[in-house]
Amino acid sequence: MGGPGLLGLVTGAGFLAIRDHDMARERRGSPRALRLMHTPQIAKLATAAAIASSLIRQKRQAREREREREREKEKEKERAKAARCSPTRSTGTCEKPSRLNIFSRVKLFGSKKRKRRRPEPQLKGIVTKLCSRQGFHLQLQADGTIDGTKEEDSSYAVFNLIPVGLRVVAIQSVQTKLYLAMNNEGYLYTSEHFTPECKFKESVFENYYVTYSSMLYRQQQSGRAWYLGLNKEGRVMKGNRVKKTKPAAHFIPKPLKVAMYREPSLHDMTEFSRSGSPTKSRSASAMLNGGKIASQST
Repeated sequence: MGGPGLLGLVTGAGFLAIRDHDMARERRGSPRALRLMHTPQIAKLATAAAIASSLIRQKRQAREREREREREKEKEKERAKAARCSPTRSTGTCEKPSRLNIFSRVKLFGSKKRKRRRPEPQLKGIVTKLCSRQGFHLQLQADGTIDGTKEEDSSYAVFNLIPVGLRVVAIQSVQTKLYLAMNNEGYLYTSEHFTPECKFKESVFENYYVTYSSMLYRQQQSGRAWYLGLNKEGRVMKGNRVKKTKPAAHFIPKPLKVAMYREPSLHDMTEFSRSGSPTKSRSASAMLNGGKIASQST
């Protein structure tokens, strides 16, 4: 069952046997026809013909697969050639890159640096009002004064509450862009820059009131925290005079909307150091930060 000569021989013999078989069927009653119909050689030759036909079909399919692979290889070569061509593919030619094209892609020495993209907002905070249990809204006025107001629509009573740590927030006025801060004497002041004194720990007290305490300063002996507070007249109090159990320290945030913020750049206190001794009305920390101490009750 090797070469084409053998296949042709077997196929021809099979067809002859089938032809003789058909002729025998036509000549019914003939003794020779009966002998041809019952000879076992017919069955063998028919089987050989079927096998030969199957081999021919398999060879034809193999040749078709080979041609298909060759066509795929040709297509791959054409695609690779097109990829090496110049961007002007509409011409259908592969052009070598000119010197002008090469130098146009190179950044010339001395050219202006590309501006860096500003980082996208990453901190999710809220724009809110801080309502004191004493009946006032905390506000930070244009001149830096920190106090309480009963005006519901005061634009100075709206703050950005920016998360800068785990349960740690920065309190920034939406109107003035100043930060609320507490110095090492417990006085509240405003700062143009975000410093460690601008960090307040946000804690939820009983009855869902919220307290804000300095992250830097507390009582040295007892370890009691210093809190942001308003008295009954709406004036801010010294942090070391405010207790978390008293209404002066209790606030209820009234969120207006959720906002995304960039992380504030933390400035070191030594960046703003100036000469001068601290006083009760205006501490050194306030002068260092270009801020203003609020009038506070003791």
